Amino acid sequence: MKKWWLSLLIGCLLVGCSQKQEPTVELTVSAASSLQEAMQEIAADFMELYPNVKVQLNFGGSNVLKTQIVEGFDVDLFLSANFKQYDELVQLGKIEVGSLFATNRVVIVTNNDQVQSVYDLAKPNLQVVLANESVPIGQYAASIIDSIDENQPGFKAAIDQNIVSREENVRQVLMKITLNEGDAAFVYQTDLTPDVNDQVTVIYLPNEYDVISEYYMGIIKQNEVKKEAEQLYEYILSDAGQEVLKSYGYE
Repeated sequence: MKKWWLSLLIGCLLVGCSQKQEPTVELTVSAASSLQEAMQEIAADFMELYPNVKVQLNFGGSNVLKTQIVEGFDVDLFLSANFKQYDELVQLGKIEVGSLFATNRVVIVTNNDQVQSVYDLAKPNLQVVLANESVPIGQYAASIIDSIDENQPGFKAAIDQNIVSREENVRQVLMKITLNEGDAAFVYQTDLTPDVNDQVTVIYLPNEYDVISEYYMGIIKQNEVKKEAEQLYEYILSDAGQEVLKSYGYE
């Protein structure tokens, strides 16, 4: 009888040891709205490689995400749709290490046959949707409009008359166009996912006004940076991570 209990005890201990797993580590990633589909796939691939890591994705306008970090939100990795928001965190000493990781292109989307080029946005009674200038796509749109206005005085004033709404992020801007609540808007080419392509017409900017947006990411400085945050950072920069980004139109 004693031998039976001893064998059972040893067996349980062996099974327990063989099933021991690393503790689950949670990572919070705050990423620009335009990165949604790409980062969902990257996060899924990463968690398959590292089963003990759970990646929580938080999407929003880069300015909103930056403010959350400044206010003390628990974030491990920040991915911005421009350099400005990233650099502000660098200047505040919030970034442990960072890098440029992708580029994107600004385009126009429309559901109105009257819009054949960027210049048509100034046509009377056209409904233009823009993002707030506090977010990257809003800043890029303002820069494009200002540049055209320098060569065609009155262009900016005409567009100002046509603006029907300003949205918090690029996904909200795009939604307005797909719901026919506006005629045209500036978005990123990567926002043109298969479910959107058949709802809008894409118009590319003339070379002289073409804008390439640069995406930066940084590991947020903490008392102890998680090694898993460093692993995800490196994974995004790796060939595997870059291939996913390219498949969604990033350059």
